[in-house]
Amino acid sequence: MPNSPYCFDTVAAPGSPATLDTTRIMAPNPIILGVQVSRLVYPTPMVSWRPNAVILAPLEPFQYALAATSLSHFPFNAPILLTHPYHLAPEVCAEIQRLNPPGKGLPFQIILVGPLSPAIGGQLAQMGYRVKHIMGNDPYDTAAKIARAQVEITGERTKDLMVVAGEYYPCALPAAYYAAHSGVPILFAARTALYPATREYIREAGNPNVYVVGTEQIPGPEVVREIQSLTGGFVDRISGANPAEVAVNFSRYKSPVNDFGWARNQPGKGDAFTFATGQPWQTAVVGAILGHLGKHTPLLLVEQNRVPPVVESYLTALQPHHEGHHSMPPFMHGFVLGNLQEISFPTQARLEELLN
Repeated sequence: MPNSPYCFDTVAAPGSPATLDTTRIMAPNPIILGVQVSRLVYPTPMVSWRPNAVILAPLEPFQYALAATSLSHFPFNAPILLTHPYHLAPEVCAEIQRLNPPGKGLPFQIILVGPLSPAIGGQLAQMGYRVKHIMGNDPYDTAAKIARAQVEITGERTKDLMVVAGEYYPCALPAAYYAAHSGVPILFAARTALYPATREYIREAGNPNVYVVGTEQIPGPEVVREIQSLTGGFVDRISGANPAEVAVNFSRYKSPVNDFGWARNQPGKGDAFTFATGQPWQTAVVGAILGHLGKHTPLLLVEQNRVPPVVESYLTALQPHHEGHHSMPPFMHGFVLGNLQEISFPTQARLEELLN
């Protein structure tokens, strides 16, 4: 089916351009990009941080994979791989076999999220893996079911929740990296109201703290007021004028009531980040595991041919300055996600200047 949105060129990715302080991860399609990220994070299945499980999500729509990012955190320690909805991509099958997740302490080794064919679960079961499929009535109900599954499996309910726009992903993407980093679930809202499944979960969660991630109007102020009526916990908005500003503000954010937030806001300290354009969303989401392990990177959003001024200012403020000395720790680093059509090499070179 040459016109299918799920037909991709599966030729192996060429060598990825890199600079002193940036590492680019790219591939011909989102399926292989997820595999490339997994190989970077888990270079062999023998590393001490080997994955305990693997998450499989469909290529569309974005809500399923985005909500699944909280399952990347411990005890799952799971990368997210994308696949066709009706069959297991051979590259993904090979990566699962390479990782061979043990599922230690878990009732499963593979987590299927969203509308994936039962044939995929059957194939994995025939390969000897224990499989759990999390699927609700719609993407928003599935997100609530993911949160419930975390409680059921870990025996603990997080005190915090994140709510993002259910129909506009650019501002939601930074939340995926913090979900992977912390295990805080992601739930969805429409522009002016919560979805019923989100409303129900907040009610049952025992007065959680809720952080709304998005611009001032997506989700709108009506959503914040509705959340405040449902919980006695702390409610706050992490916002900005546009997605790039939202991502910077999320990276800076530190809750005044607990340890929620990256708190990457100390001038001169240096830090590490992942950079993506957010188009397509799959490129950013499969990189969310980089928020969980290694340098624990927040996501910052750039454009194909430009680093937005808000990102430039933020990185410049964080730069370590060692006047009169050669460079020494702390150093800054950036993971650049996507091919040269997504983020050009001149843009990557500008990021190198800002990180160096």
